[in-house]
This record gives sequence, C-alpha cells and structure tokens, in this order.
Amino acid sequence: MVISYIKTYLDSLEKALEINRKNLNIPEEMAIEKVFVKEHSYEERIKNKDKDGEQIPFILLRPLNGEQKYENGRHKKTQKYLIRIAVKEENLEAGYSNSSHLADRIISFFTHNPLATQKENGYNYHINLGSIKNELNLDLTGGDYWVWDILIDLDVPVL
Repeated sequence: MVISYIKTYLDSLEKALEINRKNLNIPEEMAIEKVFVKEHSYEERIKNKDKDGEQIPFILLRPLNGEQKYENGRHKKTQKYLIRIAVKEENLEAGYSNSSHLADRIISFFTHNPLATQKENGYNYHINLGSIKNELNLDLTGGDYWVWDILIDLDVPVL
C-alpha cells in the first residue's frame, strides 16, 4: 500500500486545528476545510460566500508545491501547505486585528508543536520551522472580508 504523505499531512493539519480549536480561540462557527481547487476558485468562493448561503469565517487548508533537495550528501523532501483564514468584519481595524491575531495564534501553535506523532497526538507531522510565512492576502481582502495566508513547510519522508 502506497502512503500519500501529502494527503496524510493535510489530514493531520486539519485534525490538529480541530482538536486544538478551543486553545487557539478558533470560533465554533468557523469551518475548517481541506480543499484541492485552483486558486481562482478561492476568489470566487470568497466573493460569492454570502450569496451561496455559506458562512464566513472559514479556514481552508490546501497542499501547494513540493520540493526535493540533495545537499551535502543528505536527501530532503518538503511539502508546502497553505492555511487560508477568512473573516468578515466591517470595521477596518477590527478586521485586520481579528484576522492577524488568529494567524499569529495558529503560527504560534505550530511553532511550539512542530512535531506530532500518531501515538501521542492522534495525528502526525514534522514542521520545518525555518520556513513559516504569513501575509495579508491583498488580492482577496476587500470590503468587509479579510483573508490571511500562512505558508508552512512540512518535512516529508523520502521513499
């Protein structure tokens, strides 16, 4: 049986956020979803969220690109994941503050818990701490909608 580490780690990131929802102060009404859609579909989902009867806020988890390197006699493989946070807030200052604070809490959680094991945590991953990035997504942020992106690399076993 072939193990898809890309999907396994995506499931693990989702499970880590769900299990630690209360500690991270992620609102109960905020959906945490794994998705495998193209980038323009995110824009359409956010623009049409209220029209479709779906709810904002939400967190989307998506695998992006993988990378394999061979340096100094060592083989290393990483997989990049996007954690996209979307909140709705009419007040500019509150919108920026709410979205950035949630991103900070998620980054802090993964920074303080870079290694999880199936036996101890119920999910597994190994985060590459030298590569966590985050930013306000200016292309998708507008009006009452605030979108914050976190890019995180996970070390993947080399098969």
